[in-house]
Amino acid sequence: MLFAGRSNPELAESLARRLGLRLGSLALQTFANGEIDCRYHESVPGADALPLQPCPPPANDPLVQLPAMIHAAPLP
Repeated sequence: MLFAGRSNPELAESLARRLGLRLGSLALQTFANGEIDCRYHESVPGADALPLQPCPPPANDPLVQLPAMIHAAPLP
C-alpha cells in the first residue's frame, strides 16, 4: 500500500501508477497551533504500507508530516 503526504501528490500518483498500485486514502489536518493529525481511511494492519513524503524546501512542514503519518499507521 502506498500513502501520499501533501508535499507532492502528482509524484505519488505517478509512482503508484508505475508500481501498479493505487494510492491509499488518508487525511492530514493541520490545526491552528501547527499540530498535525493523520488518519488512515484504509485498513493497514498486516499490510506493507509505505508513506511517501518528499521533503522539498522549505522542508519543515513535509518533515513534520512524515512522522505523523508513520505514527498514525496502526500496528498489527
